[in-house]
Amino acid sequence: MGRTMTAVKPPGLKQLRNEKALKVYAVVLCILIVVVAAARWLRVLCNRRLRSWPTRGGALYRAFLLAFRQLEKRPRWKWLCELPVGLLLLLGVLLVINATLSVTIIAGLRINYFASRFGWLAVANMVLCVLLGLRNTPLSSVALVSHATINTAHRIIGYSAAFLVAIHGILYTVYFVRQGTWERLFEHGNIQGFSAGAGMLVLLFGYMRHQNYELFYASHISGFVVTVFFTGIHRPDWAKKLPIVMVIVACMWAVERFLRAVKMAYHLVGTGLCQEAAVLYPLTDGGTRLLLRSRRAHSVPPGSHCYLWIPCVGLGQSHPFTVVSSGSWGMELVIKAHDGFTRRLSELATEKPGSISWASIDGPYGSLPDLQSHEKLVLIAGGSGAAYTFGLMNHLLASHAKTRPQSVDFVWAVKHSGQLSWFQQHLSQLKRVSEGMSVNATVYITSEEVAQERHVDLVGNLAEPGADELSGLLFGGECQQLAAEQTPGLYSCTYKYGAMSADDVLWDAMQTVASLERSLVVTCGPLTLMRAVRDAVESYREKHRQRIVNFYCEEFS
Repeated sequence: MGRTMTAVKPPGLKQLRNEKALKVYAVVLCILIVVVAAARWLRVLCNRRLRSWPTRGGALYRAFLLAFRQLEKRPRWKWLCELPVGLLLLLGVLLVINATLSVTIIAGLRINYFASRFGWLAVANMVLCVLLGLRNTPLSSVALVSHATINTAHRIIGYSAAFLVAIHGILYTVYFVRQGTWERLFEHGNIQGFSAGAGMLVLLFGYMRHQNYELFYASHISGFVVTVFFTGIHRPDWAKKLPIVMVIVACMWAVERFLRAVKMAYHLVGTGLCQEAAVLYPLTDGGTRLLLRSRRAHSVPPGSHCYLWIPCVGLGQSHPFTVVSSGSWGMELVIKAHDGFTRRLSELATEKPGSISWASIDGPYGSLPDLQSHEKLVLIAGGSGAAYTFGLMNHLLASHAKTRPQSVDFVWAVKHSGQLSWFQQHLSQLKRVSEGMSVNATVYITSEEVAQERHVDLVGNLAEPGADELSGLLFGGECQQLAAEQTPGLYSCTYKYGAMSADDVLWDAMQTVASLERSLVVTCGPLTLMRAVRDAVESYREKHRQRIVNFYCEEFS
């Protein structure tokens, strides 16, 4: 008996135009990525070459840097979320492209054609959103873009995709009602489309990430899985490419998750076999010092961040923390207790000081600012944000770079003097500065009052649990050998009581900077502090337009 072969139905004009529109979108995205990467690398090149080309070439580099400075400004309008002009322009271009492709390359002026186009653009933005949301996204290293910037773009693109999905559903609803076939809304494929939309609504709960990170994390994962699955079977015809796109999205996400899980499991087993693990010590005011004895810690630069996994604290959870110091002995993390994982970690350290737990890390992640290309560094931190600035200093002191900053102003603001024990050893470690470099440390204690400020020659307060072990690690072995090879520079530390003024701190730091020298201001800590420092930098730039003052803000948003 012969078998009848059914010919594959060729795609219609609407499908072909939708595919063409998405190809145009993909090309434009590639061009934008190249432009952003070229601009970022050009900025790095100009900053590095500025002092080596003091004549005509230097003037050209300075002109480029001043132009890039305009892109770093932030409009004062709160409804723009205080995003820099450069990022606003980039997102504006993406929104214009989406709006243009929504009404062009259309097969016909019919409402269902427009509804279909909005759906396809939503799918394209979902792909881009997932690419930006990957921890190992290539955009971070290619374009030298910070974690905070990529995360901001990830959220805005996600909101755009949700908006396009809503328009897609509304237009198709209007179309079916006008045709008198509203019952088609309850067909099998359309119900799956509503399910995908419900999953996307769950994804919009991203604002909870600051209130309850664990709830946000669980809802985000579940919402993503629901959205991708039901979108893929919303139109299951493989010839229409939608299932193919969703399979690609799912594979990108799943492969990255699988590789990170395998790495974490491997390092967990490795630390267990070598009897190297996380040692926990409680600190005052809800802090926890974690010493992770790991053979691979020397490859993790201080100042970067890693995702920490401790099965006995959170079996299915990993959270990002900044590495304060690292070496062949392992790495150190200082963690402030909030809710959930960090609270349980603090309680375990308090109940069993010095307890040893199996742990694993995934990382490092994040790109460090270019410290060596500046003559002046101003590091400003608040509270536990000092983990980042102390990490940068440890990275700078341990590096063997030929060129280093000539002067460093290290500013740390805490509420209570008890918090000083969190980083007392590292504050003492700042005395181990290189020849030709001076460090001026200032500590603000904002919630206590003393009649006058005092200058302190720190010798280290090692009474805090875990400080003896940490001191031996920091000041012994390879660090002592490195210190012996260097001629100490200048170091001073001042304690001040009362509120810190970011404008005054920056103005005082810039008094010793020559007109052709490059300065870098780095801040990390509470949002109010980072905004105050950013505003102070922008105010200083307005008053000294020819000065090269770069700004870097580290935040986990």
